[in-house]
Amino acid sequence: MSLRSSRVVQGINVTGTAFQAVVPVGATTGPIAVTTPAGTVTSVTDFIVDLAVVPVPVDISPQTCPNLLNAKAGGFLRVAILGTGEFNATDVNPISLELIGVPPLRFSLQDVATPLPSNGNDECTDAGPDGFTDMTLRFEAQAVIQAIEASLGRPVSDGESIILPLTGELFDGTLIAGEDVVSIKRKGK
Repeated sequence: MSLRSSRVVQGINVTGTAFQAVVPVGATTGPIAVTTPAGTVTSVTDFIVDLAVVPVPVDISPQTCPNLLNAKAGGFLRVAILGTGEFNATDVNPISLELIGVPPLRFSLQDVATPLPSNGNDECTDAGPDGFTDMTLRFEAQAVIQAIEASLGRPVSDGESIILPLTGELFDGTLIAGEDVVSIKRKGK
């Protein structure tokens, strides 16, 4: 599905007359195109982008590029919500968070990474601490793989790149959403 040439990340509620979704940072209200095996349909009316959701910078596997997720290994997937001069990661309610529907096992507050440059040219960064406190989360890797496969309706493929949405709330109830990309590794451990 696309909205003004941007791919929509994750459908949340789909009915015969409505579609609610988490969209990429920077998406704006406009026509939406939905592609299925039967073809592509573009809406006659605008898909409304609700700006009540605050976009947050997210880094999967901080200080690592690319972000590999081994589909066969156990362990944890580290994810950081990055603090900036405009966003305080300590305002995030950690019990509200989900990565593709999976809650974190634990969290900590520490400066671990720098957000991607805003020029849009970089897809990944291994930049370290930037002086702002980040919220680092640990997710069970196999639970994330299972959630991805459930979302896709099929097993993940070796080398596949997948955008993972992170959603939650600030302590004041404001909704937040962010995303980052993982590259799937299926061979070996």
